[in-house]
Amino acid sequence: MGLKLIIDHMGYPDIKQSVEEFDLIIELAAHENFYLKLSDVAGRSGMCYPFADVHPFIRRLLGAFGADRMIWGTSYPGRHRVKRGWLPLDQELLLIQEGIPFFTGDSVDRILGRTAETIWSL
Repeated sequence: MGLKLIIDHMGYPDIKQSVEEFDLIIELAAHENFYLKLSDVAGRSGMCYPFADVHPFIRRLLGAFGADRMIWGTSYPGRHRVKRGWLPLDQELLLIQEGIPFFTGDSVDRILGRTAETIWSL
């Protein structure tokens, strides 16, 4: 397989719409060279940690792409995060490790590194 494409920030789901409105992104999962970056969960949400209003979209993405085609992203690093008032990186990591109740240990391992190892042959 040649070109690998990564959909950034979960495809920017609009949580004010139904998850069915998100089908254009879900349909991309039919193409094996499409991967998904799980990032900016807090930025999509209208709620506090663990941002449960975004969970239905994440669950749908996990069902379509599988953890084998999902990678973790942190949005922006360093002082840009502080300037914008975004979650510290340790809280972003904790969200993936413990805050999304339907993630298994295996899916967490894949999302936090094993999928990236596969994409970039690390």
